[in-house]
Amino acid sequence: STAVECIWDTSRNSLLNTSDAAHEPTRLQLRGHPNKKKKYIATLTEQAANKVLTPIDEGMPAQDELAKQARDMDSRWTQLYDGKLSVDEFKVLAADSR
Repeated sequence: STAVECIWDTSRNSLLNTSDAAHEPTRLQLRGHPNKKKKYIATLTEQAANKVLTPIDEGMPAQDELAKQARDMDSRWTQLYDGKLSVDEFKVLAADSR
């Protein structure tokens, strides 16, 4: 089976099987209650989205700073190839590029 199928099976099993956690409904508790099922699925979906998106949001400032540094370094390399950097500036650029 594919990775997607394994994830689907895992999420389906955790939804349908009896859970040890008191806050998770069992299959019997959800049977015949489509609104409860929908709400539970929506809650699981929201939790999964938050679990994925929160670290991405937290990493955005670091990504922005890294992109800024990359643009600065690219500009300095362009200046080097245009013959506009001193030897000392080249040494700093070389050290920054390691």
